[in-house]
Amino acid sequence: MVNNSIHHLNDGSYKYLLERWIAAVENGALSDVVGLYAEDAVLLPTLSNQIRLTSEDREDYLRLFLSHKPNVTIDSLMERKWGQVVILSGIYLIRLKGIPEAQAARFSFIFVQFGKGDTDWAIKEHHSSWMPERR
Repeated sequence: MVNNSIHHLNDGSYKYLLERWIAAVENGALSDVVGLYAEDAVLLPTLSNQIRLTSEDREDYLRLFLSHKPNVTIDSLMERKWGQVVILSGIYLIRLKGIPEAQAARFSFIFVQFGKGDTDWAIKEHHSSWMPERR
């Protein structure tokens, strides 16, 4: 069951940062997805036990993830902002190629602003893991 709840702990919505990641993932363009991460980003991925600390490691994992043709839907979202840092966390549903049912995963994204524009944000940290209990 999809909740579709969004809880704002500050003024303004930064959901578009997550939607930009989802659009790049669903488009399947590896360079677009990799480009959303800061050079020194930390990735704790859904489909791997290995922490990804380098650009090469993140690209290697994201290539694997994209090969499953993921479809991602936001189920619940909480957002917080402190200065030039935005934290988005919640649950998304991930449907992978060949698996008929979407699986729920919890996520946290930490975005850091490096400029003044709406697109001047980079993912500094990303954690995603399957929910231990089926919904």
